[in-house]
Amino acid sequence: MDIAVADQLPAECISRIISLTTPRDACISSTVCPIFKSAADSDSVWEKFLPSDYEQIISNLVSDSSLITSLSKKDLYFHLCHNPIIINNGAMIADLKFLEVVKLNFVCWFDVKARIGTPCTYLVFKFIDTRYGFETRPVDFGVYFHGSDNGEGREVVLDPPANVPKLSEDRGNGWMDIEMG
Repeated sequence: MDIAVADQLPAECISRIISLTTPRDACISSTVCPIFKSAADSDSVWEKFLPSDYEQIISNLVSDSSLITSLSKKDLYFHLCHNPIIINNGAMIADLKFLEVVKLNFVCWFDVKARIGTPCTYLVFKFIDTRYGFETRPVDFGVYFHGSDNGEGREVVLDPPANVPKLSEDRGNGWMDIEMG
């Protein structure tokens, strides 16, 4: 976007556009010009990057939530990145409402690429109608760190037969998780 055009757009419009990107893109956008910096640093942008129920999570789990809620949304985001809150020793995931869930009707290839800020990653899944293929066909997991070839890979069967050890953990309500790396 031309800086002259940016001067004609309301700051709220620029903030809305930036909020549809990623935290990294918001930080990069803030270097374009003073108008973009103001828009990219706004609470309306950074609130989109926080979980929708972040206020409830913080108030239930942190003894002095006023300290954290007094931060700007950008500062809160980075505070939580560097000081993650583990809910109920990691066992609360089944009770969380996912903002997005992918329902796969027929799978021959499933590839997920994501940037995750922790070395321990899990695939959280739930079988709805059928488990066809998942009891015999292994799934390849690979977790790789940005800028290096130091990833690890392994094969797992998500729904193994009874005589094969199960690697996934039951989280309740039908949700399962398996450590990827």
